[in-house]
Amino acid sequence: MKLLKKIKKADLFFAIVLLILFFIRLPSIMDSYKIEGMLVGELKFIHLNLPPEKLTQKDSKKILVFWATWCGPCKIEMYRFNQAIKNKELHKEQVIFINMQESVQTIKKFLYKNDFDLTIALDQNSKLSRMFKITSTPTIVYINRMNIVHHVATGLSPLLIFRATWFLDKRS
Repeated sequence: MKLLKKIKKADLFFAIVLLILFFIRLPSIMDSYKIEGMLVGELKFIHLNLPPEKLTQKDSKKILVFWATWCGPCKIEMYRFNQAIKNKELHKEQVIFINMQESVQTIKKFLYKNDFDLTIALDQNSKLSRMFKITSTPTIVYINRMNIVHHVATGLSPLLIFRATWFLDKRS
């Protein structure tokens, strides 16, 4: 009987924690849905390893990944993208990793340490972060050929590479 009471208390505590986490995340989830369907103008940012015209190329789908070097989930998702690019499942130019407000030296050190060969851009004035209402990392923004936000995802995703390859291969 005591064990049953403990289990019920633990279940109640777990349920309360989940509700609190849900309500904390609710504003960012709502923001994600609000920007889906938004027309994106020309994307301009400082790049580390590609000419600017490749980053703003129209009539091509893009995946923007907002990240930070200190973000554990970002490192996991970057590793997964890096592997997919190495395995030719994705094209490096279509997935742009946008770092928010970290120094070039910190970013290069992080990329070298983790052996990441990714397209990196900087959002040091936070213009893109504000446009896409980025409140947590990693946040992944899928932009279609017409420069319209197709989908926004935040956090770790077990279907990340599947969704990315499906999105980039899809005709629309």
